[in-house]
Amino acid sequence: LEELEKYAPDMLDVCKRSIETESADLDFVRIDADVFATCPEDSVDYAVMEKTQDAAMVPLDAGWNDVGSWSSLWETSDSRDKQGNVIVGDAILHDTKNSYINSEQRLIAVVGLEDVVIVETK
Repeated sequence: LEELEKYAPDMLDVCKRSIETESADLDFVRIDADVFATCPEDSVDYAVMEKTQDAAMVPLDAGWNDVGSWSSLWETSDSRDKQGNVIVGDAILHDTKNSYINSEQRLIAVVGLEDVVIVETK
């Protein structure tokens, strides 16, 4: 917290105000959306960890993936079909390879595509 105060005091202030205005909801802690919206958009990595002199790094190969994009969902999936496609939801594929297809509500039809991400949302 000292480093957060040193390198990102605005972020720390929002954290403190979030705790001060939190409310309990069954097993959850809810923070005020208006307070949270005032938080700077930097990550803690960028705001603090890249600047601090008080951090240590240790190599670790844990097979971890941030899954920060749709394509990373394809990369981490164990449920690919014979053509290398990952299908989540309702989809019909013909002559389609190495793609990630995700449908929340409607049927998706895919013909003749390769290495694409298709996401249908409400």
